[in-house]
Amino acid sequence: MPTETAVAAIRAVARNRGGQLRLMWAFEDHPDLLSGGGAKGPPKTGALARALINRGATGVQVPRCPLCDRAAELRLLHQGQRCCGRCWPARHREVGADCERRLPVGGRTFDGKPVCVGCRQADPFNRRCCDGCGQLRVVKARTGDGRALCSTCHDIPRARCATCGELGPCRFVTSEAPRCLSCCAKQRKEAICVGCGNWRRVNNRTATGEPLCGNCGKKRKPCDGCGKAYRVSARTADGRALCQTCWAKHPAARQPCAACGSVKRLYHHGLCAAPRSLHRALAGPDGQLRTELEGVYTALLRLPPHASLRWSNRRPTHRALLQALAAGTGPITHESLDPLAPAQIVDHLRALLVAGEALPERDEHPARLERWVTRTVARVPNATERRLLTHYTAWQPLRRLRRVRPGRRITVGQGDSVRMELRNTVRLLEWLHGGGISLAEATQDHIDTWLSQGSTQRHWVRAFLLWTSRSGHSTGR
Repeated sequence: MPTETAVAAIRAVARNRGGQLRLMWAFEDHPDLLSGGGAKGPPKTGALARALINRGATGVQVPRCPLCDRAAELRLLHQGQRCCGRCWPARHREVGADCERRLPVGGRTFDGKPVCVGCRQADPFNRRCCDGCGQLRVVKARTGDGRALCSTCHDIPRARCATCGELGPCRFVTSEAPRCLSCCAKQRKEAICVGCGNWRRVNNRTATGEPLCGNCGKKRKPCDGCGKAYRVSARTADGRALCQTCWAKHPAARQPCAACGSVKRLYHHGLCAAPRSLHRALAGPDGQLRTELEGVYTALLRLPPHASLRWSNRRPTHRALLQALAAGTGPITHESLDPLAPAQIVDHLRALLVAGEALPERDEHPARLERWVTRTVARVPNATERRLLTHYTAWQPLRRLRRVRPGRRITVGQGDSVRMELRNTVRLLEWLHGGGISLAEATQDHIDTWLSQGSTQRHWVRAFLLWTSRSGHSTGR
């Protein structure tokens, strides 16, 4: 192939001079890296082989794993040769000193005994004081200034996922294909769990390598506090395993709040409440909170800390609703909340805002009924009949409900009557349209045929037919 094409392939794989020199030295030691001996070279040998093949090179072989003969990324070193990520753990298993299970080695003790990854993280000695919340946790990441953060205090970088296109916390942000947390979970392999026998995503594996789902992989253990078998929620400094209830009552779960200084149970970023994550969920692209959203922020901040975290961080539907409010303009009113979805989450948020005095109280039953009427009338196929039904609904059943005396609310029975009448009216118009008959052409014989083919609830169309007959929109015969 032309020299310029080969140079372009090398620069696409190794962009800096150091990487290019390592490739050159590897080819000097092993000239057969591109003809079958790629397992002897650096990890980027496979990427270089694929880049050359894509540019038209012939006689180039993508290196295969020397242990399983599988075409995969060869990044791990085993006995002087590169192997895939599946073969390396299988050949580096030892019996753990604590769990006595044959698993991949995650570390070693001071006397050189092997320990698995789970035992290493569960050991209190391997935990450090988190600079964010002040609790003894496994260090998840470190900031640029060297501060150690646990998994709760560490903020995952935000980017646009290359798989689903959603903007949110993503893994592999520095690469060309960031992936969000949901897509990362979907990429995990699925198999039949040996514990429950169901087809599930593989979350753990047994000592012999058999797959386990998330429920079967996290076995219940006796709690050192109450003695009952629960999943371990936390461990004390001396290594005692506690369930969620016992940990909430333990003094070690209470630390000084980074904001107010009171000794309470910390929930997020070393705070006894969740103002940081809530502010981030309601902030706009510039990171600032709109003046109209201050009432929403204050009302949600009055909730218990775990409830605020569910709204701002842990529930995707809740967080999407808050982001929709942040992206909007104008004040937050009942009318601005009505078109948002899903309806149950919106009603929950509306009740919280009313209780927090961010919105005035409103009778939700007639408002919910009007939204239902709009959706139901839209089912009518004929545009003229759809406009006629809209006029009838506004001037007949809904007008009667609006004339309720002040101080009294619309009952559930009154709303159900309107729904029953409108639902059967729409069914009649759909039946007439299916037979090629318009409402103006319908006769009494057509109406009798429709009434005889259904339940007795169809007599609710009587008021609508009388109104159309008096208005001249139907024959009345």
